[in-house]
Amino acid sequence: MRRVLVTGATGSIATHVLPALRERYQLVLLDLKDTTPDGAVVEGVTIADLTDQEAASTIGDFIEQIYNRERLHSALGYLPPAEFEHNLHSPQAGEKTARQRVLIAIP
Repeated sequence: MRRVLVTGATGSIATHVLPALRERYQLVLLDLKDTTPDGAVVEGVTIADLTDQEAASTIGDFIEQIYNRERLHSALGYLPPAEFEHNLHSPQAGEKTARQRVLIAIP
């Protein structure tokens, strides 16, 4: 199951879409508080005050470990970054990149 980061998870819009998202994804919920505007508690919310150094490092860890390492990037041909980097540094990739640059440079 894919993990999805939801910021503003206790806001008006998020509270309406969370039930459908919970059915399809493993959610990581972030907000400044764990209650909706009308006072209902939203289960699983991580309080994320970015002015709090501990909270900021937790978010940074999530971004580095999950978002940057696992997600498929369209700019990288829908490959995870580690796979793209591995391919980029292989001898075959160097040849392919060089050929592409020459082909792109020809008017």
